[in-house]
Amino acid sequence: FLLWAALLGATVSRAQATQTTPPHAPTPPFAPASNDASPDFEYAVEAARASGRHHLVIFTGLAWETWSRRLDREVLARPEFASSLAADFVLTRVDLPETPRPDVAPDGPEGRRYALAARFGLHVFPAIYLCTPEGRPYALVGYVEGGPEVVRGEIRAKRDAYAAFTARLATLEGPDLARALHAWLRALPEPLRALHPEKIQAVIDADPTDSTGLRAHYRLAQTLP
Repeated sequence: FLLWAALLGATVSRAQATQTTPPHAPTPPFAPASNDASPDFEYAVEAARASGRHHLVIFTGLAWETWSRRLDREVLARPEFASSLAADFVLTRVDLPETPRPDVAPDGPEGRRYALAARFGLHVFPAIYLCTPEGRPYALVGYVEGGPEVVRGEIRAKRDAYAAFTARLATLEGPDLARALHAWLRALPEPLRALHPEKIQAVIDADPTDSTGLRAHYRLAQTLP
């Protein structure tokens, strides 16, 4: 567990306290793309762009993490979960070990999974990231009790909230637009903010005289590593 923190630069913590559960045979962590779940993030991004759908990236630790196994058993393993979301989302499944192997080739399948977890600042298992068609995460759902319908409801509510936010942006300009974008960026987990450079640039462009003080703030952020 601590090795994950060292590898990803973030503390990876379990969603809830570990509990004893019956033995569980997990579903295959990487369903073929024909079943609307792909192990390859970049492939899924291309599919999402081509179809105009949003993108779900699901991180689990099926071999070692209690709440990942529960989410898999109660939700992910049920065919109706993926099929009911297929019209709106492309799915990526990423299953990770408790201890990452240090000798993994960075350009191999396992290395790419580690890199994706690091890019998203993964800090909790399980984690369902909602992403734009370009693969930029804008919301997160963890373990939710209640089965597929409840989890689907959480996902759709967050998607609808993002759609309402983007629609509202179209009605704003100048400092009001800068403030709205700033409030949205601040509500994101910090590792995800840098994955929205177009919104950061929009804050800068919206207030050329820096009446809000946000232009200077975000121009400085752009220069930091």
